[in-house]
Amino acid sequence: MRINIDDVVHRVLVRALAIGLVANCGLAYPLNSNAAVQATSIQLLVNNHVVLQGPVDGVDAAQSKIRVLGQWVVVPCSQSSIPVGELVTIKGVVVANGAYNVSSVTPMISGSYVPGATKLFLQGVVTSVNSATGNLRIGEYPVNYTGALHAISADKLAVGDLVSFTGLAFSGVPGLYADNGEALSKPSSQIGANKQLCANSQIGANSQIGANSQIGANSQIGANKQIGGTSQIGANSQIGANSQIGANSQIGANSQIGANSQIGANKQIGATSQIGANSQIGANSQIGANSQIGANSQIGANSQIGANKQIGATSQIGANSQIGANSQIGANSQIGA
Repeated sequence: MRINIDDVVHRVLVRALAIGLVANCGLAYPLNSNAAVQATSIQLLVNNHVVLQGPVDGVDAAQSKIRVLGQWVVVPCSQSSIPVGELVTIKGVVVANGAYNVSSVTPMISGSYVPGATKLFLQGVVTSVNSATGNLRIGEYPVNYTGALHAISADKLAVGDLVSFTGLAFSGVPGLYADNGEALSKPSSQIGANKQLCANSQIGANSQIGANSQIGANSQIGANKQIGGTSQIGANSQIGANSQIGANSQIGANSQIGANSQIGANKQIGATSQIGANSQIGANSQIGANSQIGANSQIGANSQIGANKQIGATSQIGANSQIGANSQIGANSQIGA
């Protein structure tokens, strides 16, 4: 077998090679011979707004999400039941916080996924880099980029950068082994429209729903509602009229939120929770599943309220408070910050 030394010089010291030595080139790719083809291939995917191409490895039908190459993406409601293992091409854009704004999901009917053989494509925001080992992460998904150093400069890879890689993944080995890569322009901090309204949902008059929001099937949203961008509202939820829900909030399935309530940005409300009318919940708070919060209650920002909680009506809970799971707080109670 003949190997072009230029193909592996970025990982092997030339002076260390000599006749008679045994060289392990298991991850060496004959890159220069087809560098133009590879560059054209990755640029073609980028130019066609492909962000992910690979097998589905997770499905959350209730939230209309699928996971591809470790990245959870919101997909059209009709495609939330794509089976695990199916090859798909996902088009859209990646925004600054690493979220995917999906425009289409297309099953790849040309063949089935074969670990170690099927070429994959991943675009995303770098969340960590280890230049000593040639590894980085996109979200929590690891990428070994040593095989792509012919195309992308390691000293220009930094957290927050938008990058694209092609490569292979292997059974029993987490992550992507890249054979080509490209650093892209910084991702936009603005998320465009792409609101999703799943089947049988009802939205009252004069409501405003922020960009890239998702509303689960059979939900009811009262009139004059304001829902911030990138929010997710689980299936079968009911949200009263004149309520305000801050951006990036997550409201679990089967939840009920009373009329005239105000829920701050970045809120997480567990499934099957009930929040009484006229309540106010501060930004960045977390409310566990199956909790009940009485009407006219006030919960300060950055608070954490455990699952299965019962908080009586007209209670006041100060900012930065922590209340353990399964607790009961009587009506008209005041808990300091």
